[in-house]
Amino acid sequence: MIGDTVNVAARVEQLTKTTGDAILLTQQTVDALVSRPPGLTDRGSHALKGKSAAVKVFGLDPAETRFHRLG
Repeated sequence: MIGDTVNVAARVEQLTKTTGDAILLTQQTVDALVSRPPGLTDRGSHALKGKSAAVKVFGLDPAETRFHRLG
């Protein structure tokens, strides 16, 4: 499973070039947070190479989360 996690992280990092976001979080990461941070924007589901199902991602504006504890 570590290989899959690293693969998804690499693909999501590449996706930042398409979405224009400095930070992207997957739905799985958002679900693990204690609370939903301000500045989180739904960027939809995206097909990632090596994954059979699309992965939902969220952009995160670092300026809006500066003083918010993510978990």
